Amino acid sequence: MALVFRENCLDFVDGATMTMVKSMETPPDIHHIFPRAYCERKGLDRTKWNSIVNKTPLIARTNREIGGIAPSKYLPKIMKDEQVDGAELRKRAESHLIDYDALASDDFDTFFLDRARRLLDAIEEAMGKEVPDRASDETAAAFGSKLC
Repeated sequence: MALVFRENCLDFVDGATMTMVKSMETPPDIHHIFPRAYCERKGLDRTKWNSIVNKTPLIARTNREIGGIAPSKYLPKIMKDEQVDGAELRKRAESHLIDYDALASDDFDTFFLDRARRLLDAIEEAMGKEVPDRASDETAAAFGSKLC
C-alpha cells in the first residue's frame, strides 16, 4: 500500500490525495475495491478478492459510499451523489493503479490480473530490479495467467 500512496492516489469520493498528512487527518481504510459482499454473492475466489490486489486506501466515508454493491453500481452513485464527472472519477480510480474500464464493467478477472501486474511494476520500479517468477507456471496457476 505504501507504493499506492506513493502514486499520489486520490480518494474516490472527495478527490483528496491520500498523502501521509491526509492519512493522519482522516485515516484511510484499506478497503476492498470489489466489495466483499459483492464478491461473496458472485462466488468469486476468496484468495483473489481478499488479497492485497483487491484492496486500496480509501477514507471511511468512501468505504461507506461503496458499501457491498458492484462497482458498476457504486461508480455512478459516486458521480451522482458527489457531483463528480466520469473523467474525474476515472482519474481518481486510475490513481490507485486500477483499470477503470474493467472496474466499471464488473470484470473482476481482467481487473485482478491488470492490477497485479501494475502492483508488481510499482514494486520493480521501487526495488530497481525485476520481480522473479512473474511468468512461472506457479504464478500462472495462482493468478490464472502469467503476470509479465
